[in-house]
Amino acid sequence: MRKFAILGSVMFLAAGSSNCSSPAGAANEIVPSGLVAGSTESGATLGTSAAGGQGKGKGNAPVIEATIDVAMVVDNNGDGLPNWNDVITFDVSPLGPNEFVQLNCYQGSSWVYAGGGWAPGAHDFTLANAAWTSGGAACEAVFYTVDGSKTATLATRDFNVEP
Repeated sequence: MRKFAILGSVMFLAAGSSNCSSPAGAANEIVPSGLVAGSTESGATLGTSAAGGQGKGKGNAPVIEATIDVAMVVDNNGDGLPNWNDVITFDVSPLGPNEFVQLNCYQGSSWVYAGGGWAPGAHDFTLANAAWTSGGAACEAVFYTVDGSKTATLATRDFNVEP
């Protein structure tokens, strides 16, 4: 399982770095799962939370409550929700060392966007790219931590990107 998590992280880093030079018109879409909408001064925020254990398998493991929220950076149509070609970032809590965010989006069974391996708030995600030239998509953002060779998911956020 550890090898799979590390391989997945490497794939996301490689795919994400190749997306850095994507044309500004590219986009990613996401399918909603437990969508919660609210607003902040900078626009809409969509969030979720998760709890994950970090014990060694003996006794009571400490539990970390974590959240990952989608925050609008550029809202091209002003509707407060992620749409194709909008720009988003992720707000996470709590923020600690060695924590990262990755994003994957699909149109049906086609993988149209992969980006991540960045520290939360250190990178904006344009919901478009050469493989995603229009339309909506289903996306999943993952907030995770890395400790040596161990990767642990702290929270996930599934959401839809509208056309």
